[in-house]
Amino acid sequence: MISILRMQVDGWVQLALGLTGAVAWILGGYIFTLVCIWLLWLWQTGSALELWLDYQHHSRKPYLWIAPILLLVAILHTNGIFLILLCALVYGWHTIRDYRIVLRRPRSFWDL
Repeated sequence: MISILRMQVDGWVQLALGLTGAVAWILGGYIFTLVCIWLLWLWQTGSALELWLDYQHHSRKPYLWIAPILLLVAILHTNGIFLILLCALVYGWHTIRDYRIVLRRPRSFWDL
C-alpha cells in the first residue's frame, strides 16, 4: 500500500515545482518557467513509473504511454509544451485524488 508520507512528498514537490513555474511566468522568467515545467514532467514521469512498478497502480499506466509521445511532440513542435503542461495538471489531479483516498483508508492496529 502507498504510504501517506510518499504521497505527501510527491504532492509537495509537484506543488513547489508548479508554483515556482507559475511565479516565474508571472514575473516574466519564461526560460525558468520552461525549466520548471520540464522538471515537473520528469518528476511526474518518475513518480508514475515508481507507482506502477512498485504498487501496480494502474491509473498511472496511461501516463507512462503518453509521456514519451508528449516528449517527442514537445521537441518537434513549439507549442507542444502546452500539452505537457496539460498532462502535468491532469497528473496533479490524480495525485490529489489518490492522496484523498489514502487519507480515507482505515488505519491498522500497527499504526497506532
